[in-house]
Amino acid sequence: MLTVALAILPIVLAIAVGYWLKGRGIPQATWAAAEKSVFYIFLPSLVVHHVSVREVMFADVAGMLLPIVGIILGIGVIAYWSARWLIGSPAVTAGSVHQASIRLNGVVMIALIPALLGEGVWPYVVVMTSVWPALSSTASIVVYARATGANRSPWQMALAVLKNPVVVAVLLGSFFNLAGLGPVIETLSVFKLLSLAALPVGLLAAGAALDFSSLRQTGLPTLLATVLKMAVMPAAMWLTCTGLGLPLLVTQIMVIAAALPSSPSGYVLASQMGGDGKTMASAITLQHVVGMVSVAAVAGWMLAQ
Repeated sequence: MLTVALAILPIVLAIAVGYWLKGRGIPQATWAAAEKSVFYIFLPSLVVHHVSVREVMFADVAGMLLPIVGIILGIGVIAYWSARWLIGSPAVTAGSVHQASIRLNGVVMIALIPALLGEGVWPYVVVMTSVWPALSSTASIVVYARATGANRSPWQMALAVLKNPVVVAVLLGSFFNLAGLGPVIETLSVFKLLSLAALPVGLLAAGAALDFSSLRQTGLPTLLATVLKMAVMPAAMWLTCTGLGLPLLVTQIMVIAAALPSSPSGYVLASQMGGDGKTMASAITLQHVVGMVSVAAVAGWMLAQ
């Protein structure tokens, strides 16, 4: 547990510093620019670098896809209809419960999992940071579109996924890798240099996105999304990975990733799609608070396996 606590502490402190800086008057436009720089430049650069220079065990990577798809779709269905039927939330609020229950915090994941499990996990981390956000974002867009009555064609959905910078980065890095250009990418170090900003800037921006004032206004939907994301999802992921007989390292990566709070960028999607932004913001905030304890517990348990 001490190893886990020491790995998590810098992440928590960086997020706390971001929240503190926002309170000291740094304008919202600055944080919006920081989030965009991480999303469009720094995080994709990190993905390109690691996909280009590392050998990927495609059999293990392929084995990750079924649990990712199954858990995202399964938890998503449970989240939406639990919000609609059990607590009587309107469709747009249920859409935000759905999103807050399935999104992956990629920035925290790339900060935490290699620190806990070593540099050898990068090929698997790259899969998580590409497949998971693409699928969860697509599912959320579909749910919000239905909840608000908006119409989007399958082509528009596919185009939105393909335009995702992380997906583009995976394709570009895969091309470099298969073309044997990994040593060139390693020597030039351009992508590696840009990637160094992904974690510090991303974690500070995540802290600035927390909104504690919203917690008092959303009640049961926020609690439901938090229970599903922080407790049900990692438990379901462990059962699925164990049932499929996946290697221990892959199972550890996927369960710890599933236990992480939702990405703050989910608030932007909720706002853009006409969803319940307050519920999304409060769920993100509560999950980060709960995660200080729950993530350490899950990660400590998985490392003891």
